[in-house]
Amino acid sequence: MDASHTLTSSCRCCQYYTPEGRRGGHCSQLHVPVKGGWKACHLAMLAFSSPWEEAQKMVVLPQKVEVLPDKVSVAVLAS
Repeated sequence: MDASHTLTSSCRCCQYYTPEGRRGGHCSQLHVPVKGGWKACHLAMLAFSSPWEEAQKMVVLPQKVEVLPDKVSVAVLAS
């Protein structure tokens, strides 16, 4: 576990948490209602962390690109 997740101990310390009402709030990452005292999930980020710090951890998988021929023949059926 890296330092950013250990420092974000509860939902109320996460940048995705928006307080709503007296005791609860909303997680904009998961799009669900949460309580501020709940233990933070693995998607949590510190409120003042830089986006590029987390972006370095992302894995980009290679994608297969199919190239279509220049001309495609289309058959028209008479009805």
